[in-house]
Amino acid sequence: MTRLQREMFLEKPYLAVVGIEEPGLSPRVVPLWYNYKPSTGFSIIVKKKSKKLLLLRAAKRFSLCIQEQQPPYKHVSAQGPIIEMRDCVDHIDLLAVATKYLGVEEAQKFLQDRVPSDSLILIMDPKKWVTADYS
Repeated sequence: MTRLQREMFLEKPYLAVVGIEEPGLSPRVVPLWYNYKPSTGFSIIVKKKSKKLLLLRAAKRFSLCIQEQQPPYKHVSAQGPIIEMRDCVDHIDLLAVATKYLGVEEAQKFLQDRVPSDSLILIMDPKKWVTADYS
């Protein structure tokens, strides 16, 4: 994929499978919503009391893979360091990612039905890319 094709692909609401180093074991892999901006990188939101966050704090990096599950198959994988970790502001951060996956109206309903966030947003600067387009 070209850079432009990759960026267009990453705008779509596919789940990311995130890989996190887990000492003594295979990497922990979990599906998550994500956002991507070429200027800042990938953002993911995780609960403050999750095992994911403990592992992410220790590893200081993660990998992710986003794929098209219908033919023609495509995928984008990226690896990189976490460059920012801060409290998630629901009406900004969570609303942005929920809108990508649910649309504006459903994202607003999703936020109304939630208790205030006890999450962090993590930003990853992709340093290594692997892409494929089998069309």
